Amino acid sequence: MFEKMPNWLRWVLFIPVVPAAAALYIYFVNISFIHLLNRLELPMLTYIIERIFYNLFGICFCLTVSINMIPKGKIVLSSVYLGITLLAIGMSIAFSLLIPSEEYAVWQVIYESILSVLAALISLIMALSERKITVESINENNVNQ
Repeated sequence: MFEKMPNWLRWVLFIPVVPAAAALYIYFVNISFIHLLNRLELPMLTYIIERIFYNLFGICFCLTVSINMIPKGKIVLSSVYLGITLLAIGMSIAFSLLIPSEEYAVWQVIYESILSVLAALISLIMALSERKITVESINENNVNQ
């Protein structure tokens, strides 16, 4: 998708593309789906489905776009994103256990954390599978020559 861009530009834009992708995703989801979900009048179900759309699909979309932006090192970047996600989640869970909040219950923090880790893992798996396909095609071309 970004192959036609110069490599230096891809390296410069891989971080700013995350908030841009997030804004685009949030705009799309809010217009297409969330306003319908709010009409259900079931706050718990609405919360659970919204978190799936934002924490799982949204984070996965943003990370995948950023990972695909860079020309090399996609597996390394996706591993770094997974590490950052795990650190942030660890701090969130520790904070919610040490200082209970009336706004968020511990189960909500854990639920959102699980969805966020799944999103980062899916992005890593996608980068690994893309790398495997690329290596297999290179090996196949070498055998044919």
